[in-house]
Amino acid sequence: MIRQMRQERQFAEVTPWITLDYSGIGASVDAVYAAEQNTLQAGVQIVNINGYDITYEAASAAFDETLTMPQVLAIVTPFIVAS
Repeated sequence: MIRQMRQERQFAEVTPWITLDYSGIGASVDAVYAAEQNTLQAGVQIVNINGYDITYEAASAAFDETLTMPQVLAIVTPFIVAS
């Protein structure tokens, strides 16, 4: 049912995770995923680690990247309403 709904609304190609820096959602959310193409974790290159066939795409999708406070504020400021 959900798969059918996603296809009808043309979201079938949008995955629930980010690969490299492509969200599939559009430019309006690009800032949220700016560092998602990272394939280094704790200074270790994950691509093909220890001889395993790990692609750049898989390595980039394996971890969430942190955002700085200025990055977060830049993303959410348009949604903050002063009271």
